[in-house]
Amino acid sequence: MSTGASQLFAEVYGAPPTGAWSAPGRVNLLGEHTDYNKGLRLPVALRQRAVVAARLGEVDVLRAVSMQSGSIVEVPIEGIAPGNLTEIQRVRAAVAAISARDFTAMGDIFVASHASLRDDFEVSTTELDTAVDAAMSGGGFGGSVVALVRADTEDAVVGAVTTAFSGRCFSAPECFAVAPSGQAGRDR
Repeated sequence: MSTGASQLFAEVYGAPPTGAWSAPGRVNLLGEHTDYNKGLRLPVALRQRAVVAARLGEVDVLRAVSMQSGSIVEVPIEGIAPGNLTEIQRVRAAVAAISARDFTAMGDIFVASHASLRDDFEVSTTELDTAVDAAMSGGGFGGSVVALVRADTEDAVVGAVTTAFSGRCFSAPECFAVAPSGQAGRDR
């Protein structure tokens, strides 16, 4: 997988990458847009893997190309967003709630986290806003939704989200349970 990413990088940018890395897919239960700003986050690694081939540039724009679509995206690199501070506080509160097994508080924290991603970062979508009692993860103009639910209510929650999407004429969501996975590392 990293070989394909390295080849695409060289084709698009005209030079080989410095290296290629892969990591398990992950969702941040809380802490979106804070981890790379020295803030706290609460991640869970997934079985699915992501691969990155990269080289340091001397520009103030991140340029990325997708192996799936081939499209190139440019993102200006800016300072820390205001939502970082409140998300760091939510991560601390979530750790306390998990330790206390207070999943009602966790639900409230998830909702507040989603509101921050929607309002402070402006990276939510109408589809994500439609998903009830969930927190957006993946943090970039859509991303994913993580719903903290009891195992015995999983089917009902998936049904409610699917029905809500259908009622809004959205494409059917892809829903699946997640479980912790292995670590990230440099592939080449």
